[in-house]
Amino acid sequence: MELPDGRPLKVGQGVLTEATSGDGRLVLWLPGARSGGFQYWDRVGTAAATPVNTREGLCFVAAVLTPARQRTGLGLANILRRTIQAKTEPSWKLPGGGTCERSGPRRTDLFLVWPEDEADSLDEARLKAYWPILQEIRGIGPSLSLVLGIVSASQETDAAASTDLPPPILPRELAAKALAEARLSGDRRREITALIDLAVSYLHKLDPQPAVSLLEEALDGAHRLGDGARKLDATINLAQAALLLSRPDQAIEWLLPALAYARQTADRYTEKVALERLALAHRDRADHSQAVDHFEQALAIARSLGDAQHEAVLLWHVGIAHAELGRSDRALARGEEAVALLRRLGKPHAEEYARHLVDYRARNPETALPLGAEAYFGTSVMTTTPQIQTLAATGPSLLRMALNVTRAAATFAGSGFKTVTQDTYRARLAACTACEMFTGVRCRVCGCISAAKARLPHENCPAAKWPS
Repeated sequence: MELPDGRPLKVGQGVLTEATSGDGRLVLWLPGARSGGFQYWDRVGTAAATPVNTREGLCFVAAVLTPARQRTGLGLANILRRTIQAKTEPSWKLPGGGTCERSGPRRTDLFLVWPEDEADSLDEARLKAYWPILQEIRGIGPSLSLVLGIVSASQETDAAASTDLPPPILPRELAAKALAEARLSGDRRREITALIDLAVSYLHKLDPQPAVSLLEEALDGAHRLGDGARKLDATINLAQAALLLSRPDQAIEWLLPALAYARQTADRYTEKVALERLALAHRDRADHSQAVDHFEQALAIARSLGDAQHEAVLLWHVGIAHAELGRSDRALARGEEAVALLRRLGKPHAEEYARHLVDYRARNPETALPLGAEAYFGTSVMTTTPQIQTLAATGPSLLRMALNVTRAAATFAGSGFKTVTQDTYRARLAACTACEMFTGVRCRVCGCISAAKARLPHENCPAAKWPS
C-alpha cells in the first residue's frame, strides 16, 4: 500500500489497509472500542486522485471518516437485533475478514497528514500550530496522523454571514425537493429534469450507482414523452456514471448517439461535453490518440463559445493525453497554456497546476526548460510521484492529480473561504433563472449546482451571462 504521493504506507498495530485499484485512493480501518456485541471501527478514505497539498513541511489530503461496527457474537440480543433491524445502512467487507455496517454520520472535516521529509516526525505541537482550530489528532502510523475538526461549523457560518448570503442548501436536498414538487404537481417534464438533477448530485459526490437508476427512469420518461432535449441530458449523464463505474465501452455506446443528436440540433454546449467525455472514455481504454483527437475537438468548441474556464481544463486534459503517449514537450506546452489561462481568469488553483508542471518536468529531464520558466512556475508544493509510464502500477500521474484541485471545495478553500456580495449573488442567480439552460437546480452547460457556484468569487458563467 502507498500514500497518495506514492510513498510506502506504514501503519500502527491494529490498523487495517484496504486494497484499492491503483487509482491513488487510500482506505484505512482504525480500530475502536469493543462493547455490546460489536467491534467499532472508523473507516477513513480518500477519493481517487485526491490532490496532495504541501505546506511548511507537511503533506496532507482531504479524507472522509465513516463510523462502522462489526458484530462479534451471535448472542440472543444480537440475533433479535439482526432479525428486526431494517437493512438500510451500507455495509463493507473488512480487510481482515468479516463484515461491518455504518453506525453513524460521515465526517468530512479532516485531513490525513504526514511529513514532507521522511526523516521528520509529526508532533502534536506542530500540527496544532498549523491548524489552531483542530479538534482531535489521531496517530495512525509512525509518521501518519489524522487531523479532525479542521473546519469548524462556526467558521462556515461566519463565512456565509460575512456577506449576508443565505446558508447553502445541499445539492441533494435541493434536487429532492424539486422532484417532490414536480411529482405533486404532476408536471412530467419537470419531474424528468428533477430526476436528472438528483442523479447529478450523486455524480458530483462520485457516487454513480444510485445515479444510474434515477437516470434510467428519467431516460424512459423522456422517451415516452418524445422529449429529445431531456433524453439527451439523461444520456450524457448516464455516460458520466459509466465512466465513474470504469465502464468506458458502455460510456461510448451512450455518447456516440448523444453526440450525433447534439450536432443535429446545433447544441454546441452539449456537443462539447459529449466530445470531452468520449475523450475520457478513450483515455480509460488506453486509446490516447483518440483521446487527443476528441479533446482537441472539444477545445475548439470551447474557444468558439468563449468558455475560457472549460478551455483551461481541456488544455490540461490534452496535456495528460500527450504525456500518456510519451510526448513530454507537447504535454508541457499544453500545460503551460492551461496555467496561463487559469491565471488570466484569476483562478485560485492556477499555482497548484503550475507547480504540478514543475514536478512533471523534473521527472522528464529530457524536456528543455525555457529561459525564465523557473520564476514563472515557482517552487513545487507537490511531492514527487511515479512517472506516467508506471501509472498502472503506482497510481495517478502528476498531471491527472492536478485536476482535482478544481473541485469546488478545494477552490473555495484556495480563495480563503470568501464569497461574493449579496447583490452579486442575487444578480448571478437572476441570470441563471432567466437562462434556458438552467434546470432549477443546475446549469446544463457546466453541470454545476447554480446556487453553490454563484457564491464563489472565482467562478464564472460558461455562457458569459453573469453580470461582470
